[in-house]
Amino acid sequence: MDIPKIRHDNKINLAICIFPCSFLRNKKLEEKFMKFTEFYVNRAQCLLDFEYHKVKSIDDGLRKFTNTYDHILFLAAGVRLYNESILFDVIDMIEETLKPGNQVYLAGAHILDWKENYYELHHQFILVNSKSWINLNSPEFGSSAPGNTKLPVIERSEENFHDDYTPYWVRPTGDFEIQHHERQGWGFIDAAFRGGYSILNWDKKIRDKRTYYYPESNSERFLECIEKRIVDHSLNFNQRNFLMMDEDVDKQVWVLNSERVKLINEGDHYKCKNIKKVILPAAGLKPLSVFHQNFAADDFEFVIYDYSETSINWMKHLYNNKSYDFAEMVMEFKDREYLRVIHQTSIISNTGELIKPFFDSLERSIAEFGGEDNYKKYLDKFRSTKISFVRLDLINNFEKLLPYLNSTGNYVSISNIFCTDYVNAFADLDHVRERFALLIKSLPEDTYFAGFDTSSMFYCNTISREERLMQYNIKQLI
Repeated sequence: MDIPKIRHDNKINLAICIFPCSFLRNKKLEEKFMKFTEFYVNRAQCLLDFEYHKVKSIDDGLRKFTNTYDHILFLAAGVRLYNESILFDVIDMIEETLKPGNQVYLAGAHILDWKENYYELHHQFILVNSKSWINLNSPEFGSSAPGNTKLPVIERSEENFHDDYTPYWVRPTGDFEIQHHERQGWGFIDAAFRGGYSILNWDKKIRDKRTYYYPESNSERFLECIEKRIVDHSLNFNQRNFLMMDEDVDKQVWVLNSERVKLINEGDHYKCKNIKKVILPAAGLKPLSVFHQNFAADDFEFVIYDYSETSINWMKHLYNNKSYDFAEMVMEFKDREYLRVIHQTSIISNTGELIKPFFDSLERSIAEFGGEDNYKKYLDKFRSTKISFVRLDLINNFEKLLPYLNSTGNYVSISNIFCTDYVNAFADLDHVRERFALLIKSLPEDTYFAGFDTSSMFYCNTISREERLMQYNIKQLI
């Protein structure tokens, strides 16, 4: 997870509402996926200044909040945001419609063409223009109950995003006919096209940055599979992908960092001059940053920990090696199929060669250290420093780490261990929050702490006895 340095202003007064699909009848699964989607909304709040609410439905949220916010983005429980920058893409789309001469929109959605059953605005990801909704006399979204209603005749693009029911665009012909409908959103379509407003269709950029796990589909079996950590191939494609997040998680190795390589903030060296223990997860090249940033005492020691035994073994491989050729060391590692870089499920191609994103990530990391010569120098220093390797589950057993800490003079990094997609998918989030709070209370006074909390907020500062964890907020960070 990277660390955006500025929390952007919300100039268009956009809010988010999270709601459970009306078809989702399993209350336990509803509660889980409300929290699941809320996790990504919390993460997005680190990037953009906005408010969010939990509501019963799209209609409920509109009744409550259209007088408060200009635009409301509704996320159904079960939505996952792959990239929080999706909100900037939504804002760009809104701002484009607000330019002079462009048609004002009522809603944005995934538009589905069900032929003889009319069109649907899929509930998973719905944007509403509050002023348009009010001007159109507050139309209902339109339920999935079967009905026959006089509705706009629609012209649609010949092209589809996929299959034959996902048009690029739709627009009214000006005619109306009695139409049979049994999908959601027809109320908005009717109101918008009668009133001269547009319905926006999400473009590929937005579609690629989010997904939906359809918890309303085969809910009992889906929940059972989540609880038992098994994959049932009779479930739908997205649900199977959700369940497969659990595969090989105890073997994965983040061989290069997906977040900033720096360990301390600029100007914080005075806080770190007496650090004798540097405690880090077994991931990437972050240990070299101690030497690049030139902090910690001359006789400091590393404590490198991880849940994954493969990660520990990789770091031992790096430590005990004499080579500087990182690619060579990767290819010599016996479990190299488990090595990862960001956005890649493998760093090795089908032909057995290392992929370009691996080399790109390596180049960025070496550049962070000031070039190849510094990288080699820091690798030598790393290999000459005393290291304790500890395998542990930080969330459930951080207590195993505490004996390795000194009473004072510790640097502790937890990276994003408490807010990974895997944790969000399979852990009890209330338990995770409790364990994070207990970890912070258990660390010695004056520990320099770096990492993400359970809401994806980034902290990088010393722990204060009065305030416990002080957020570094010279700039807004996650």
